[in-house]
Amino acid sequence: MKKILTIKEQDIVPDSPAVDTTAFRKRGAARAVLQDNDAQVYLLNVSKHGYHKLPGGGIDEVEDIQQALERFIQKRDLAFLQAAKEQS
Repeated sequence: MKKILTIKEQDIVPDSPAVDTTAFRKRGAARAVLQDNDAQVYLLNVSKHGYHKLPGGGIDEVEDIQQALERFIQKRDLAFLQAAKEQS
């Protein structure tokens, strides 16, 4: 897989302070670029650590990237359906 872009917090919020990532642990993850009907890209705010990331999640030992992404999308769709049901 080829990395095509690195997005930093300052690309989204120019005045935000730099985040020290040296203490972060590395973990394989599957991420997706999700757009709404107006072509706006969704980002998740990780407020505990002060950064944003693309939607997705960690890859379990028995999964490949595609399977992990499919699992995440199913979980996300269930969460959206539950939220919509609670609002109605």
